[in-house]
Amino acid sequence: MPSELQVELKPILDVKILEKLEMFNGRSECWESWLTGFESLAGLIGLDNLMAISVQPGLSWSETALSQLGGDDVRLKAKALWYLLTQACKGKSQNIVKKAEKFNGVQAWKLLMEDYRPVMAGRFTA
Repeated sequence: MPSELQVELKPILDVKILEKLEMFNGRSECWESWLTGFESLAGLIGLDNLMAISVQPGLSWSETALSQLGGDDVRLKAKALWYLLTQACKGKSQNIVKKAEKFNGVQAWKLLMEDYRPVMAGRFTA
């Protein structure tokens, strides 16, 4: 019999999608290649907007807490993203994901993006 959590996440996370999840070894030189595939997979299951929100400039850590994320649907998607990241990330990247609030994929994604793709001064100018 499926657990309550499995039933809750089933509409978002399908086992067939998880089979396509590529592992990220945590090495910086592999980030961009992994990122493209992960963003594509996450977009297919409707997590892309949540990921985009998490990297908005000026978004504070407290604003990404589960209690601040909005309704149950948003928190459910944050949980799905957290599960994907905990399964996909190994090594250094796994340690980064572990720093986020449990079940909070928004914070985990924010931390990964800050570490592997920091905003460079002047990047968006010109």
